[in-house]
Amino acid sequence: MLEYLSYFKSARQNPFKRNNLLNFSSPTDENGYNDFFLMNDLITNIYLDFIARVRQSELVEYCKIRTAKSISLDNTFKSAGKAALVQKDGQRQNPMKGSVLSAINEEGEGLTWTYCMSASPVETRELLQDISKCHDVMGVARPSAVIVDNCCQVRRYVIEGLGNDTSVLLDVYHFIIWFVTFMPI
Repeated sequence: MLEYLSYFKSARQNPFKRNNLLNFSSPTDENGYNDFFLMNDLITNIYLDFIARVRQSELVEYCKIRTAKSISLDNTFKSAGKAALVQKDGQRQNPMKGSVLSAINEEGEGLTWTYCMSASPVETRELLQDISKCHDVMGVARPSAVIVDNCCQVRRYVIEGLGNDTSVLLDVYHFIIWFVTFMPI
């Protein structure tokens, strides 16, 4: 597999070289495919390596030019947890080991994102500290509000990440769900 990816990478570096990708070997070839299954861990590790080598430097440059007066934070933990692989015997397996936490500004522009391995609010604080540093370096005021779907759980970490002047607010969708659930009609 790595040989295949190495060949593809070298082909991209030389635009005049013809891209003749090789077929996978037969499942019984001991020096090739050898009935090796692509497991969830392997795919996750390849994606994390890709992020570390390519996207991390892009993100740093992208972050340098984006600012925000308010931030909307969202993560995909709940939706990622619903994805499942069904085995032949009907058993379900959840392949997701983490989630993506993203931040957008009031214009809908992406400020940053990170791949989180847990649902810990500490990862939220670290992401906001990075945003805070970018604002400080550019000499721009830090965001005054952060809109999240779990404001009670992350309030402390948002304030630690951006400062005491930051308002932490519940997003409209989750407010409506809370209101319908707990307010008598």
